[in-house]
Amino acid sequence: MIYKINTDNFKLSTKASEYLDSQTDKLKRYLPDYATDLPLLQVSIRHHEKRQVFEGSMVLHLPQQSLAAHFSAPDVIEGLKIGFGKIEHELSTLKGKHFINEGDGLR
Repeated sequence: MIYKINTDNFKLSTKASEYLDSQTDKLKRYLPDYATDLPLLQVSIRHHEKRQVFEGSMVLHLPQQSLAAHFSAPDVIEGLKIGFGKIEHELSTLKGKHFINEGDGLR
């Protein structure tokens, strides 16, 4: 899986980068039938200095459709947790729909 991250008004810490790598590896388990470079995850995070909050979005591009999640949190890692949780939920829902309707969709 390829992922691109865009940050605004801050630099991603080593701890946050390692967390992003581990969660990306976790998402790969949901997508075993895809080539390693096929799914693309785009992550955008912005730090609002006045409000002291991190807002961002994640978009997972799949051949059938794209899955998106938006988050807002006081800490960047907490925001990533929220975003990945939403993407995993959407991905499991998508897999469930494909099992019922098509039978040969996502596995």
